[in-house]
Amino acid sequence: MVLSRDTDKVAVLMRAFSRLDIDVVVCSEPSSAIALMDRKKFEAVVIDFSVPGAQALLKDIKKQRENKTMVAAILGSETTVSEAFAMGAKFVLYEPITLDRALQGLRAVKSLMYPQRRQQLRKPAYAPVSLKFEAGREIKAVVLNVSEGGMAVRLSEPATGHQSLRAHFTLPGLRDALDVQGQIAWVDKNGRAGIRFLRVSSELHNQIKEWLFPALREGKPAR
Repeated sequence: MVLSRDTDKVAVLMRAFSRLDIDVVVCSEPSSAIALMDRKKFEAVVIDFSVPGAQALLKDIKKQRENKTMVAAILGSETTVSEAFAMGAKFVLYEPITLDRALQGLRAVKSLMYPQRRQQLRKPAYAPVSLKFEAGREIKAVVLNVSEGGMAVRLSEPATGHQSLRAHFTLPGLRDALDVQGQIAWVDKNGRAGIRFLRVSSELHNQIKEWLFPALREGKPAR
């Protein structure tokens, strides 16, 4: 969630969230943001302290002891860094809000949004994978490890980040091949790349999850 009335700030933040594949809701009033948080769980909230009464949202989040929402503060002219941290903010975004600054700050927020979830487990694997890009290019690669949210691969040819693709591969021990829509999240100079899974069906997600956590298959009939 983003609480802000500044259309320029919101536009930059929306671009940054889009780059990071994070869904976002924008509110212009603290009262509406508080009401929305009472109905729905948000992993992170960016609060623009130039909005009158913005501190009320932060206080509402802080008083909920079981609320693990990550808070990033855009400092207003009357709020200092130390005050923002004292009120419960974990990160500060400095103005002017540029795309680079927003991406840097929000990447740090995203890295802490799901620290306890099982999809952070990366299980080693060694399997051939075919990567077919939107432009029609197809390259071969080898799977190095897999999580619920993505996988690392070693590429046979160079690739650049943020490209959309379809990955076709079979995990060791699984009979059926997997066909996953994804996006290149990062590449390094050694020919390795990270692929983020996108729009994974519940059936496919369950197959990957059961491969990662074999105990989940106990009691289920063999496929």
